[in-house]
Amino acid sequence: MSNAPWFVSNRTLHNDLHIPFVTTESSRLSKLCHQRLAGHQNVHIAEMTAQPIRRRRLRRRWPIDLHTAVGN
Repeated sequence: MSNAPWFVSNRTLHNDLHIPFVTTESSRLSKLCHQRLAGHQNVHIAEMTAQPIRRRRLRRRWPIDLHTAVGN
């Protein structure tokens, strides 16, 4: 899309074109969604932001963890 040579790194492209990384953008959108759900007037929807009590074994990162993730 930017017609950059193959040896230009992704980090350089993101910095030059001012494009956020996918992890950064997904973390930002997750925070926004979490804030909207927490302040919702419907009690059942507001409860969706609660952390699950189950123990984590193999899958260490869950989708609910996106709002606390640190982007690149």
